[in-house]
Amino acid sequence: MRGAYFAMTGAMGGWVTSATDTDGSKHLVASLGAPHFLADGTTLNTGSMVAFLPAPVISSMFGLTSGDLDTTTLDITRTSGTTTTTDVPFTIASVPGGVTLTVPTITFSSPKYTIKMTAAGLKKQQLIAKTPSRSKSTIRVIGSKVKANGTSTYSVVVIVRNKLGKVLTIYRPILTNSTLHITRATRSGNQWTSKVSAMHAGLKLIKITANGVSLGTISLNFFKK
Repeated sequence: MRGAYFAMTGAMGGWVTSATDTDGSKHLVASLGAPHFLADGTTLNTGSMVAFLPAPVISSMFGLTSGDLDTTTLDITRTSGTTTTTDVPFTIASVPGGVTLTVPTITFSSPKYTIKMTAAGLKKQQLIAKTPSRSKSTIRVIGSKVKANGTSTYSVVVIVRNKLGKVLTIYRPILTNSTLHITRATRSGNQWTSKVSAMHAGLKLIKITANGVSLGTISLNFFKK
């Protein structure tokens, strides 16, 4: 929750906690407290809540990015006593560094507002968690000006990451070029390594994919002896 900020209007007290459901998904609970009526004893006391959720909190709590959060991926429920109300009206807006989540109308005395992912949000979380990312993955080539005409070899090291930058060791990168000999990638820690060999000089292009997602194209220049 580091960097998150919750601003309450009309509440005399409140705190926010995180919790984990039995299915492993996480949610936030804002517990608020204030008089049920205003000083006249008849007018309902109403307030509002604006929450700033930084990108790291969104990633840690929901396994999503700021751009993935909207009213289809998140839901808010209200619990007061034994009564739970679903479909609480709220809005989400992207701001630098994260999102703001606004509940415009809150009544009291001591409601709890639970912020959690919808079924669509959980599905998107699972997709993001297992989909390799072109921009986050890393490709590194070991060797320079390798001499050909006689077998010459480069090592190509690939670290496959998802959209959130988390390492994926379940997907083996595939290197493709029909004119080269490329070994099947082997893993050590979070790195996959392939050996690329050529018998003849020249510039060779290699396409790298993982789970059907393009991680990019690299060029290797084999020099004549």
